[in-house]
Amino acid sequence: MQRIFSLAFMSLSQIAAAGTATFDIKAFGQMMTITGEKGTVEGKPQIQDGKVSGTFTVVLSSFKTGISLRDEHMREDLRTATYPIATYDMMPSAFEGSKEFPINGTLELNGIKKPLSGTAVFKGKTLNATLIVKLKDFGLHQRTHLGIGVGDSATVKME
Repeated sequence: MQRIFSLAFMSLSQIAAAGTATFDIKAFGQMMTITGEKGTVEGKPQIQDGKVSGTFTVVLSSFKTGISLRDEHMREDLRTATYPIATYDMMPSAFEGSKEFPINGTLELNGIKKPLSGTAVFKGKTLNATLIVKLKDFGLHQRTHLGIGVGDSATVKME
């Protein structure tokens, strides 16, 4: 299974320096999807010579799932007291209009840095990027509580 990060940023003429993030993660035991919202995103994409790059951070403890105990477990599992943010350093990536394009960079999560590739696309004046991340690659485990557990992947979207 995989964790997916999607980065979305505002206007190309007035590029956003902050935004919000959401995530979806499959749960087993009840075959449902857990959604987290209101994650804080900081960063400013740079566009130069037809390429986009930048460093983007997500404040991990800012996500809310609608259930306080689940939020507490998420913060424990992500070790937010020690590693409060995840950072993606995106290398310059060429793009053309609203076509999907490949991106490369480095993700730091749970104190571990790993190279990570993905895709991105401009939708209007917003950049959406998707990264596939395996939790165990970053030393994170799968929690089970009352017979419900989470998979090894999540979809995270940032705007």
